[in-house]
Amino acid sequence: MSDGWRRVVASHPDEAARRILLVRQIPTLARRVGVWRWFSMDMAGAVDPGELEVAFELPAMAPDPTTDVVRTHLSSATELLVDLAPPRVLDPDLHGGSAPPAPFAELLAEGTRRAVAWLASDPPSSWRTPTAEAVHLGEIVALVEALVPPDERAACLHRHATWLEGIAGCPPRVATVDRPIGVAPYHDASARRFRRAVDGLPTAHRDELVARLAHIQVVRLTPGSPLDREAALVRGLASTR
Repeated sequence: MSDGWRRVVASHPDEAARRILLVRQIPTLARRVGVWRWFSMDMAGAVDPGELEVAFELPAMAPDPTTDVVRTHLSSATELLVDLAPPRVLDPDLHGGSAPPAPFAELLAEGTRRAVAWLASDPPSSWRTPTAEAVHLGEIVALVEALVPPDERAACLHRHATWLEGIAGCPPRVATVDRPIGVAPYHDASARRFRRAVDGLPTAHRDELVARLAHIQVVRLTPGSPLDREAALVRGLASTR
């Protein structure tokens, strides 16, 4: 038996199979094993083919899902790893040696729910369409407004852009941003728990957690999105705050 967040890694051949997994098959599996909270993360950002790390919050004393049960429900996956290890995105090594606060995983789950709703409504798949970029920016704004005080949001977004530029190895660039699509705010309870959990942490550490959440959400919506373009849009968004 496992207690806490445990992962399954599902390989998929293309974007169509990925969407079926996220919109239909993973939610069905979650209900089958009695889980109400789960999140996904695209590994390495690839999509054709690609891999999804899917983490389920298993309640205490709940039986572990068997490989056969997982395989039956995730039939669009070409390969499955059912090791029920802690998800990679929560590895302390990714967060300066200390585990991220518990609300970080809650927000990953809420972001997944929001992304699945967009995917189910069949939004544009191309990163460079104005509508897709507006959705991405709307999701980033929703996160920052939920987690960061108003007078610190511009600095948070600039740090976010710098973090992306460092990963991409690209120089700073400011993109002209259209008005973000208005999206529903994040649940206030999850946001409050996050703000309490990071109270007292260095501001830069908090901002990196917010940047990770936002970037993971963008990739959920459009895997394979160019990092340099995302960084330029975030820096453009920062200049409007």
